[in-house]
Amino acid sequence: MYKANFWKRKFLGRGSQYSIPTDIPTYWHHVILNEGERKLAVRYWSADCDDGKVVILMHPYRKEAKDYFLHTGHADFYHQLGFHVVIFDANGFGESEDIDFNFGEDVRMIYNFCHQKWNIHLLTGHGISFGGAVLINGLAGNVCHFDKAIIENCLDHAAHYYKSRNRSLYFISLFLFPFVPSANRFFSYYRRIREVKKPGKLLLIYCKIDDLTTVSMGRRLQQNMKVQGELHVLEGNHMEAITRDTEKYFNLLRNYLEE
Repeated sequence: MYKANFWKRKFLGRGSQYSIPTDIPTYWHHVILNEGERKLAVRYWSADCDDGKVVILMHPYRKEAKDYFLHTGHADFYHQLGFHVVIFDANGFGESEDIDFNFGEDVRMIYNFCHQKWNIHLLTGHGISFGGAVLINGLAGNVCHFDKAIIENCLDHAAHYYKSRNRSLYFISLFLFPFVPSANRFFSYYRRIREVKKPGKLLLIYCKIDDLTTVSMGRRLQQNMKVQGELHVLEGNHMEAITRDTEKYFNLLRNYLEE
């Protein structure tokens, strides 16, 4: 556990930089889920009318973790469509405990929480950048049954992030990943996505001038899927589709959710 957490902090850890926002709207409810050593911090915004629709938003690699979604417009969009909106800190981020590389277990815990709280008829997962990788790991193995899944600006393999952003960590990753199976399993998203059996169709969103999660990475994920994958390329740089191509972005989400 110690070695895994050391390398996890080296490659992913952002929890030490997190601070609780002072401007959280009062409609967000905060809970801490506990399951053995795994402790996850969750916020949820209940729908005005319960039609059994729930969305789990999975945060990018940002120090604010789940609270990234408080002001981006994603939560507002889904709430307006009648969804209960759930956000959470992946383990090692925000207020959640630093446990392991198995982020699929995080998704399973949140998935179970949602099913215990609501009678769900439509469960959607939406992961952005690192959150897209978290979602892929949650979908793999057919443990969590999502009806819809949106993967946005996700890498095909984590080593490509370090190759673009941190050469030292890139070379460390080349040595580390083959000898830490749990890390290598998580970081190889194009391999993990081969294990996804449900939902039958995934929506992939990428940005034209993104040099971190390139369109070619999205195509690699799409090519490795066993289910159907619909890939759309929008304007903007990394995670900018919502602000640079707003109308098309929300139309894509709305059309996919209504299919």
